Amino acid sequence: TSRNLEGRLLEVEELQARTLEQNREIQRANRHKSDFLARMSHDLRTPMNAIIGYTRILLRKAKDQLEPRQYRNLENVQASAGNLLSLINDILDISKIEAGNVEIQVAEVDMKGLVDECCASIKSLVRRGVKLGCEVEEMQLVRTDPDRMRRVLMNLFFNDTATTEKGSI
Repeated sequence: TSRNLEGRLLEVEELQARTLEQNREIQRANRHKSDFLARMSHDLRTPMNAIIGYTRILLRKAKDQLEPRQYRNLENVQASAGNLLSLINDILDISKIEAGNVEIQVAEVDMKGLVDECCASIKSLVRRGVKLGCEVEEMQLVRTDPDRMRRVLMNLFFNDTATTEKGSI
């Protein structure tokens, strides 16, 4: 029986050693993932900020030279670029979520303005034959995280545009 115990003890020690090595591999993979996400989000953020900046310049300089519809389209480009930048920033939040360090930035949000902005951003995605209605009555300001609320609304709108073939949204 002492040989059995010695054999079992050896098995347990080998199992512990394998478990320890697997944990090290998991930690290395996690570091590589975090490094990749940080590099990738930086590489994506730089051109997105340039798009936002150039769009802002165009909006400022071309206001009186563009037709109203073209100007609105340019505003939609800017809003969509801002939404994409927000999503890129969310990639970095993955590591914060995993670490339990998510920060909520509460502010007073004009929900009508936010819904109008999101609606304008997805307008070009609505299929032919589908009516998009974005009538929101004036309401009191809402205390919430504006970026997270924008993401919720954009996800709802994107889902609606992707699944609605006839009728209205």
